[in-house]
Amino acid sequence: MSVAATISEKAVALDARQIAWLESLESDRLSALKSQRARAVLSAIGLLSALPAFFYFLDVHLQVSDPRVKYGIPALVAYAAYTFAMQPVRAFKLRVKSGLLSKIAAGFGLTYDTNPGDTGLEDRFRDIELVPYYSSFKSEDRFQGDFRGIPLDLVECHMEKMRFTGKRARRVTTFRGLLGRLAFKKRFRGRTLITNDQGLFNSFRFVGGNLGRVKLEDPVFEGVFEVYSTDQVEARYLLTPAFMERLVELSALFKHATVRVAFDAGDLLIAIDKREPSFEIASIAQPLADSPAIKELTQELLIFDAIVSTLNLTQTTRI
Repeated sequence: MSVAATISEKAVALDARQIAWLESLESDRLSALKSQRARAVLSAIGLLSALPAFFYFLDVHLQVSDPRVKYGIPALVAYAAYTFAMQPVRAFKLRVKSGLLSKIAAGFGLTYDTNPGDTGLEDRFRDIELVPYYSSFKSEDRFQGDFRGIPLDLVECHMEKMRFTGKRARRVTTFRGLLGRLAFKKRFRGRTLITNDQGLFNSFRFVGGNLGRVKLEDPVFEGVFEVYSTDQVEARYLLTPAFMERLVELSALFKHATVRVAFDAGDLLIAIDKREPSFEIASIAQPLADSPAIKELTQELLIFDAIVSTLNLTQTTRI
């Protein structure tokens, strides 16, 4: 059965020590939930008590009628109150996530960094147009090390740019997902780019002035991806029937995402634009050792296996 068909049913098996660690956090979990409820009640009482006086002061004393002031300020205060109420649970989730991912990553032979900052991957992906232009980014959840003999670097990244409409400016997301680098001993003569984002990235043919469209004889692959390369012969050598089949499978695994791949220098670069966060704990409402949220988190860690196994990447392949 394919990885795409089975990954939703699987999860990384937690060992006894990891389960014991989760169980040791049970009192802290309950404390975080209790603190959240207390803060929520306190915030609600404060808001309900203050709002009538606030509106009376604006209407009678200041005579403010601008709805942006009348309703904008209460909205900001309500958001601040919500943030205040959620802080204990948010802090506890981060503690659990960082601890558990570090332990599981070590079991894979990888290191984990919850807040890596500038990893260097972002600019490289942008420079070869594997991700759209961005003016700011935030990275988190970085995994590094050898996985099944392949040097792997995987990081979650959120990229944004400023969009101007008249005199207004706002941040818009250009990419939110995963950037992966798999290093090989062999350097490629040219650069080959693959995307299932037809239309948006047709400018690939102009990158560097010498990228041309590569036509392949696989109608299924051609229906999903477009390929551009500086070396037509090498591109066809790299894109074997087996590799193309596996890349289609990987795309199916992330069916709501945009998948872009590049062979560049000695690396295989993969950008998976999910437009949503990865490796997050959705809820701590249940004991952690039996929580569906923890199972969902460990399922996402199978991305290592999904990429390496689905693409059948080894140091001895033609790649």
